[in-house]
Amino acid sequence: IIMASDPIVNTRYGSIRGFEFRSERGFETEVFLGVPFAKPPVGELRFEKPQPPIPWEGVLEAKTPKPPCIAQPNIFNPNVMFYIHGGDFLFGSADDVNYKAADRIVSKGVILIAVQYRLGVLGFYTTGDDVVP
Repeated sequence: IIMASDPIVNTRYGSIRGFEFRSERGFETEVFLGVPFAKPPVGELRFEKPQPPIPWEGVLEAKTPKPPCIAQPNIFNPNVMFYIHGGDFLFGSADDVNYKAADRIVSKGVILIAVQYRLGVLGFYTTGDDVVP
């Protein structure tokens, strides 16, 4: 059940609007999907350290799933569980845990953050030198 009020949080980069969710067992949580944590690691940023996201104007809508990206975790509020999916470094994504996880995790009073990470050669390739460390 999605409830009427939409939570808004203010970050140093801009405001973010999520939604409130009530689980089948009656527990409530705030959900923010695809929150910009850093610039997406693509192009020239592929093998670089994370860069801060570009600040935005207005309120960013974080109510729908975004394409899998390590720089855009899903955040479920309220205690923190930082979930890193399995998959033998080859497959999987933060979508293994979706907003329905509120019934199992958030109902225990835990903030759930489900992150992405680079898979396969895009995440674990190295030349063993300063070119691709």
